[in-house]
Amino acid sequence: MATRNGLNIYDGYNFMVIRKAYNNCNGLNSNYINCITQDEKGRIVLGTNKSLLILNGKRFCNVPMLDSRNKPINTYVNQVSRLHNGDIAVVTSGYGIMTKKIDANACYTMKGEVENLKYIHKILEDKQERLWIILENGKLLRKEKNGKLVSRIMGTEQLNTQDIRQDNKGNIYLATKNDGVYLLKAGSTAFTKIAGIGNLPIDNIYISRDQRLFIGCDGMGIFVYNPVTGFLQNNPLFCHEVNLAKSKITSIIEDSTGNIWVSMLQKGVFMQSQAQCDFNYMAT
Repeated sequence: MATRNGLNIYDGYNFMVIRKAYNNCNGLNSNYINCITQDEKGRIVLGTNKSLLILNGKRFCNVPMLDSRNKPINTYVNQVSRLHNGDIAVVTSGYGIMTKKIDANACYTMKGEVENLKYIHKILEDKQERLWIILENGKLLRKEKNGKLVSRIMGTEQLNTQDIRQDNKGNIYLATKNDGVYLLKAGSTAFTKIAGIGNLPIDNIYISRDQRLFIGCDGMGIFVYNPVTGFLQNNPLFCHEVNLAKSKITSIIEDSTGNIWVSMLQKGVFMQSQAQCDFNYMAT
């Protein structure tokens, strides 16, 4: 788990925290870890406040990031995401989107019209291999499979977008900072607001395996939206140790057994077991 105070590893029983060492024995060059994913070979890939790291064996190694002139850079990595072709997309603040090929030892600026974009917040590659791009100013763009960049997307012109997800039917959910969630139904060309969700202060969203939409809010906890019934649950998850309804949710994920993991600003990590209603407190 990526945190601003090192890398947290949970083995099913205990948490272990790996931090930057003075003798650099583990290869971590920063404790400020923003994002994490796995490449096609199953290796852990980290994005930090100044670099891209990959786990080779028991040690993290720096992956050089090269700009459009092939000069090495140090930059803030907002997101790392594996694409359909196996490449790792590296989303940065200042140098746009970069890509690391499966067997490459460095990552390079993504070519084409997207090369002019610099400050990127988040991306999503959809089932049609189009790349949805949220800029740090909240504007939504789309890179078509042929490389063309679309800057006018119907229904999003005035939105300050924050996060984007796609369900297994191809529907795309677009979260905004203070204007709720918008939906692009598969086959449609315009986003429309989901009236039943309202204007929540959304930080992030996640679609579970049963296709419920988990909504992580800033200071208001978690809401869960059922797209089949249209019903929105206000903080249905419960924890004895911490008031989830007054927490800032920074990320929501689901593991292979269906457990929901929630990270909260300055309040640790929580796990909602698939088999129970109460959270297990995993303070780190």
